[in-house]
Amino acid sequence: MHSYSSGPPAYEASPPSPTLPAPTLPAPSRSSSLCAPVPTRLEAPPAVLLDGDFRSSSPGSSSLLPSVSLRSSAAVPNASQRVASPPTSSTFSRQGSIFVASGRSSRTSDSASSWDPSSSYARAYTPNVSSIDENGAYNPMSAPAAPGMLGRSDSSAMWEHNRRQSSAANWDRMSTVTDTPSNRSINQSMNAVLLAGALQAEVHSTRIPDVIDSALIKIQHLATNSDKDAQKLVTAGVVPTLIHLLKIRAAETTGLDIVLVTLGLVAHDPISSNTIFRTNTTHTLLEIFKASISEDISTLALWCLNRICRSTDVALGLLKQNFARLLIEQGLAPDTPPSTARMACWTLGILIHSDAIADTLADMHAVPEIVDYLRRASSVDGPSADVCAAMYAVGRISRSIKLAKALHKAGCVPLLAFHLSSSTEPGVLLWTARAVGCLMRPNSGDMAKILLEADIAHGLARLPSVLPTDEVEPLGSFAFAVQRFSCAEWGSGTRKALVEAGVVDALLAGLRTVADEPHPQIHIEMALAVSFLGDVGGGSIRKEIVSAGGITILKRVGANGSPEVAKACSMAVTSITGNIWTRNAASAKTAMSHNWSGGCPDYHCSCPVPLMDIDTVLGSL
Repeated sequence: MHSYSSGPPAYEASPPSPTLPAPTLPAPSRSSSLCAPVPTRLEAPPAVLLDGDFRSSSPGSSSLLPSVSLRSSAAVPNASQRVASPPTSSTFSRQGSIFVASGRSSRTSDSASSWDPSSSYARAYTPNVSSIDENGAYNPMSAPAAPGMLGRSDSSAMWEHNRRQSSAANWDRMSTVTDTPSNRSINQSMNAVLLAGALQAEVHSTRIPDVIDSALIKIQHLATNSDKDAQKLVTAGVVPTLIHLLKIRAAETTGLDIVLVTLGLVAHDPISSNTIFRTNTTHTLLEIFKASISEDISTLALWCLNRICRSTDVALGLLKQNFARLLIEQGLAPDTPPSTARMACWTLGILIHSDAIADTLADMHAVPEIVDYLRRASSVDGPSADVCAAMYAVGRISRSIKLAKALHKAGCVPLLAFHLSSSTEPGVLLWTARAVGCLMRPNSGDMAKILLEADIAHGLARLPSVLPTDEVEPLGSFAFAVQRFSCAEWGSGTRKALVEAGVVDALLAGLRTVADEPHPQIHIEMALAVSFLGDVGGGSIRKEIVSAGGITILKRVGANGSPEVAKACSMAVTSITGNIWTRNAASAKTAMSHNWSGGCPDYHCSCPVPLMDIDTVLGSL
């Protein structure tokens, strides 16, 4: 096996044993250094290695041990003698990964926005901006996330939000690992290139299952450490080895779960996902799911496919493999195990990357199947994550007025009203409010009337009052729904219903709550909602907003926020206090800033199973 080193190749000819001390060279005396003749050629001391050189303990062994590290001034290699250093990778932003659960930090979660549908709601969401922490205690910066929650804007994972693109909302969670001194030292001691090389050597030579599993667990924890480390693993060539190992263990069925977890973690961005997709690995994953080896294996196979589906091209490729019909007929079937059905619903939602795909799924009768799953999840005392997954699928497939009416015909609206009026789970409220907004489009007065008659407005108005004081993320979905209500019908009927339901007061109360929170995307959503109401609602609503102190709050948020936040707050202030010309201009800018394509963000679930404790693995070596 080739070993990267910073020294000349000549130094690699006779590697020292890792257990023997480096040779000791006699220090020259002052007299000898002045009088001795200068040699015509300087020879490097034998068996001396430069820093960073590694050797295996024995030929054919994959265990990597550091050799004796010394620097010798006896020989300076020229440019032709230098060994090429290992390639470096550029930093890639990773969207969504899993939360690690070890013996010391259990996962309560697929945030963010990805919570794990089976865990409790973590507090990191952002309707266009953030990440969720699902590992530790319930706190703003590092809390276990439940299966439908979004990420925090104050974390390292932010929404890549561009309102002028079709994928304007993209929620995904960053993986997090409990930051203990032990984990920090472990992460510092692991190297992506060495781990990838060790795994490849074991898979192709010794094939000892325990050693391979140990390497896989180390790769899992390194992949969840940071975006940079995950990309280093991909650059080091770990993906082809994982695919090869997946095909081997898929036939043996032993040790398959740990390979699926590792492959899903490595598929952390569009580049790594496309690499996996181009190798036809999705076909193997589909066969694993259809085989129904066990509930965990089927769920992990779907999770890997969920993580791979990060673009329209990949989604279309999966449709050609009949993946959507398999999800509908097998994944959402009433007798499907709960965790597998939940993951199937999340995956069906992430598969919808365009209006054409949504129409194709509707032709496969996906709409009634999604609503039936939502009805089953609502009628049993099960985890709220099931409702989150169903609401996510409703929001994703509702990309036109035609599909919104199909969802209403299937019985979706009463279920939305039920959860908005009775639930106190932040995740359920977040996704339900988002689904309500996705059901409406400009000039969809019929749908707005249907939702108002179902008392959806009162359910939205209670949302800010039932959230815990430190849970502000669902307010972004609430503001999004108010925006869609404002645009669905440009008349007095909708305005009157929203005012009577208390939506305007709730919106201002939510704006006060989130004013001092580090959530810029929520600030933008709330400001745009106020701007829409000021334009559509007429003089009475504008007067009410002014008397309630809305202008003061908007100016304070704009002064303390980013340039984008300041711009949105300025438009809202102008739409309320300006003259007819400036209000019209502000209204036009507000409409252009809204995300009219879809409305429900891309969301990749967290891993449905916890990772093995890395300390246990290292302690057994």
